[in-house]
Amino acid sequence: MGEQEFLIAEIDSTRYPKLNKALKYIPLDEFNDFSELKDTKLYDFYLELNKTEMKILNVADGSIGNSDPDQVAETMFYNNLMKFILSWNQKFYESLDQSHNLVLSETTKKKLNLCLAYFAAFDSYLSWILEESRFYSIPLILDAISEIEASFVLSSSFYYKQAAHLFRNFLELVVAQYYFSTNTKNFDDWRTLPHVNMPRFRGKDGMITNLRKNGKINNTEEEKLAQLFGTLSAYTHSKYEKLVHIDSKTKKSIPFGYNSRYFEEWMNLGIECMEIGLKILAKHTEDWEKQLEDEEDLLCPKCHEKAFETILEKYGKTEIMLHTCKNCNQQIRTDVLIEK
Repeated sequence: MGEQEFLIAEIDSTRYPKLNKALKYIPLDEFNDFSELKDTKLYDFYLELNKTEMKILNVADGSIGNSDPDQVAETMFYNNLMKFILSWNQKFYESLDQSHNLVLSETTKKKLNLCLAYFAAFDSYLSWILEESRFYSIPLILDAISEIEASFVLSSSFYYKQAAHLFRNFLELVVAQYYFSTNTKNFDDWRTLPHVNMPRFRGKDGMITNLRKNGKINNTEEEKLAQLFGTLSAYTHSKYEKLVHIDSKTKKSIPFGYNSRYFEEWMNLGIECMEIGLKILAKHTEDWEKQLEDEEDLLCPKCHEKAFETILEKYGKTEIMLHTCKNCNQQIRTDVLIEK
């Protein structure tokens, strides 16, 4: 007999109560070794985010069974998050070894582990957003994680100024995702008109000011975003003491290579950026869900068009509506998203 085919769907596609519970484990905690991950807040964050009851449809006979939410989340933790964080940890240390056979202090290792934990938390949340189609613009959300990935690569090769600059890009993309979802005309202009640039981040007409005025973020979050963006701008605009060949204290030239102080600054900036980034994306996700609920018509999660071709699929006694977007061919089944 051949292998049985299954479609997996969530019984309840709204995970926001669980998402809010997951965010309660932020800020994450430091740890000495990855063998301790099950005792960290990252573990609790991940399980809370992914612990969702599922129904499994056997397409051969239409029968439906239920999965164990805890077991699914636990399996995903080991198969997905553990592999992710160990892979990036290996990449980082391999790059260091190829350079100067450096041995990091235990304090630095713990801080790097925490930085990697935030990276893993953001990546796992991003995966959830993509699976649930709870994003406004897929290029913005994918580029945001790419900025973090590139920052880790550059930092492992001692390009601290360049690596920090990418955290600024990351913040801009995360905020733009939220801003554009409620300023759709600006998004269309930015996406289609060559002379239109990304809106200002802060200031009178800035994106974070707009979000705060419209009740999307609070004063504390706006101030934190503005402060971080300002700090990172020193790297973007090549402030003298941020150059990788200059000692920030003495202002004298130094040889290119590992610098414990610059590395510490980069890790601290990364942790702060990813922490606030998670919170802003969570607000966007919840807000976007409410916008989708208010839509009378089905909305394509990829291109936001409303024109679909719909057919009825039958699996035994089970019937599922399959909608195909006429604009981008994205397919949506009841409770199940299928990428074409």
